[in-house]
Amino acid sequence: EVLLADRMPASTTGSFTIGITRTAGVCPMSYRRGHVWFVRPGGRLSRPLCKPGVAAISSALERAAQNGGLEKDVSCACPLGDQDVTFTVRANPEATVPV
Repeated sequence: EVLLADRMPASTTGSFTIGITRTAGVCPMSYRRGHVWFVRPGGRLSRPLCKPGVAAISSALERAAQNGGLEKDVSCACPLGDQDVTFTVRANPEATVPV
């Protein structure tokens, strides 16, 4: 079972957009290319996202903060099998994610 989260960790600041730009295998949450989440200040997600995805994106955001920029692509391997989802993170919440 994969649990869902409705927010990013408390350390998340600023607004940004998360979009799925690539998948390998069939995601058990039915996530697919073109799905988009908006993240508001404080980490509130526009709709629930799986906790493995939140963890992968959070880790990338921490690295981006250390490097002084926003990391663009984040790969998330599903803990339930041979699925992989690539999220694209953009700083502007109104920006569209390429599909």
